[in-house]
Amino acid sequence: MTAFGSVDAARLASLATGRGGVPNAEEWPIVLGLLAILALIGTRVLIAVGLTKVEALLVAALAPLLVLVDAPLGRLSPDVSLAANLAGCLIPGAVAIKVLLEGRIPLAEAFFLIGIGVVVSYFSSHVVPDRGVLLQYRIPSLVVGVLAAGLLFREPDRSGAGGFMAGALGVIIGADLLHLSELSTGAGRVVLGGAGLLDGILLVAILAAAIAELVAMTLRTVVKTRAPARPTA
Repeated sequence: MTAFGSVDAARLASLATGRGGVPNAEEWPIVLGLLAILALIGTRVLIAVGLTKVEALLVAALAPLLVLVDAPLGRLSPDVSLAANLAGCLIPGAVAIKVLLEGRIPLAEAFFLIGIGVVVSYFSSHVVPDRGVLLQYRIPSLVVGVLAAGLLFREPDRSGAGGFMAGALGVIIGADLLHLSELSTGAGRVVLGGAGLLDGILLVAILAAAIAELVAMTLRTVVKTRAPARPTA
C-alpha cells in the first residue's frame, strides 16, 4: 500500500534521512510538493513558537534541501572520519548558537537549560554498534521544553526560542559529542545529525520549542487569572 501515489511511507522516511539517495523522476513531483508544504507550514509554526523569520526559513525551507549534504570535520581515528549533516546538525546548531549569541535568552537561564539538555540527552542516548547513537528524543524534548517554559514564560517568544536552543545544543553535546570516544573504534564514518530531518538534534529542538511555547502560554494564562486586582485609585 502506498502513502502518496508511488511513494510509500518507508521511502519518504529514507529520503528524509538522506539514505534514500536522490528521488527518481516519478518521485520528484511528490517530493517537491511535500517540501513546499513543509516550508510553508513549518515556517509559520516555527515563527509562532519563537524563532525569527530567517531562522524559521533556515530550518523549515533550507534544511530539507540539504539533507544529502555532509560537511567533513576531520577524523576521530585513523580509520574513522567525522562529518556533520547540514539538515540534521549544522543548520539547527547554527540557529541555536544564533539565539544564544544574540542574547535573546538571559545567560544564566540559557546555560542552565543547555546544561540540563546535555545531561538529559546523554542519559537518554546510547551507542549501538554499526548504527551510531540512538536517542530517546521524547525525554529531552519534554524536560527542556517544560523547564524553558517555567523559566521564560513571562515574555512571549523567549520560551520557544530557549527550548529550541537548549534542545539542539543539548543533543549535539550530550548525545553526540560526549559519545564520540565510543564511536571512534572500528572503521568507517561518523555523521553528526546523520538521520537528516529525522535526526534527534532537529526533532528535539522543534519539539522542545513547541512544548515550551504551549506550556508558557498556559502559565501566562494561569498567572494572569490568579493575579490580584490592582487598586484603581
